[in-house]
Amino acid sequence: MLFKNVLFIILNLLFFSVFSQSYKNCEKFKTIIYTLSDDSMQGREAGTEGAEKAKNYLVNYYKTIGLKPLKDTYIQKFVFPKDSTHTETAMNISGMIDNKANSTIVIGAHYDHLGMGGLKSRSLTTKKIHAGADDNASGVAMMLLLAEQLKKSGNKKFNYLFVAFSAHENGLYGSEAFVNEIIIDLSKIKLMLNFDMVGRLDVTSPILKATKSEKDFYLDSLLNNVNHKNFQIKIQDNSLSKSDATAFTKNNISSITFSTGIHDDYHKVSDTAEKINYDGVNTIKEYLFEFLLKVN
Repeated sequence: MLFKNVLFIILNLLFFSVFSQSYKNCEKFKTIIYTLSDDSMQGREAGTEGAEKAKNYLVNYYKTIGLKPLKDTYIQKFVFPKDSTHTETAMNISGMIDNKANSTIVIGAHYDHLGMGGLKSRSLTTKKIHAGADDNASGVAMMLLLAEQLKKSGNKKFNYLFVAFSAHENGLYGSEAFVNEIIIDLSKIKLMLNFDMVGRLDVTSPILKATKSEKDFYLDSLLNNVNHKNFQIKIQDNSLSKSDATAFTKNNISSITFSTGIHDDYHKVSDTAEKINYDGVNTIKEYLFEFLLKVN
């Protein structure tokens, strides 16, 4: 009887420990996503004051969790065409866990959005803040919390480089600038993971889409074999897709874009933080963390 009571207490402690950690992670996701999609960020359009505020927030987060700058700076400035006659300056934000390993895994997400709307808005109203909670504050939050978890794990198989891209909505200019400037030796990149809209895991039919090159068939078994009992993995070919992973695949770097998919609030003012499935996004994070630990 005593043994059963002790076992019962231990199991309860383990349960509440797991529950407590899950709750803390969900709260962290909420903090990041609510902050980045707040009206003060003005929709985070590349080259605007809102994007500058988002950049400052991300740099401070990098510093807080211990990511190191590349070449003494977290910032990569680049110029992109704003329209047919004007250019604008935007900034990618990079930070690294440098384990002195031979190869690096790049983990990225774009942090810009539509600002006050414009031609890409699907809302009937104009000149109203597009918060971009799922697109793509959710992907940035995923990147940051994975960085934090990898930093604490002590896993040293690879270096881990985290990149928040800008000017995605203008034409994937941030990821192109990152690759073209050769911030790091491209031949040393083992894998690139890209997160774009990962916050709307469906409750009734939960699916996480993993878009990758058909030639990287070796990743299929790994994607399927990591525990994903809470959702279905849908692996699809990236031949017709355009994402921030595209610049990497063009350079023969294995890449995967993860997403929970398009929804009715996509590119609308209604893409707001209260609509994120926080339990779902945390479940995906745990899956991705285990995936990263199993990459060889």
